[in-house]
Amino acid sequence: MRRLAGTPFELVFTKTAAKEFDRLAIRDAVAMRTALELLARTGDGDIKVLEGAPDIFRLRVRQTRAEFTVVHRARSLTVIRVFYRQEGYKTKGRSRR
Repeated sequence: MRRLAGTPFELVFTKTAAKEFDRLAIRDAVAMRTALELLARTGDGDIKVLEGAPDIFRLRVRQTRAEFTVVHRARSLTVIRVFYRQEGYKTKGRSRR
């Protein structure tokens, strides 16, 4: 991923991600929001490109995860999914491990 340097990025949540975010425990929501704002402002964070999806990234904060996309020209970081680690990495009822 290109570094998110320069002008801060706008942080946007999809409707689904906003609902998922609201379901987090308060402590986890505060930590995730702080990490997302830091990422949008400075580009710093525990991020990784998702396998098989080169335009989707994952931010890890404690036991929570956020998946997001970045549009450099628009300076936007769109959160598409927020979840707890233990419930998030499943596809069609099976664990991806």
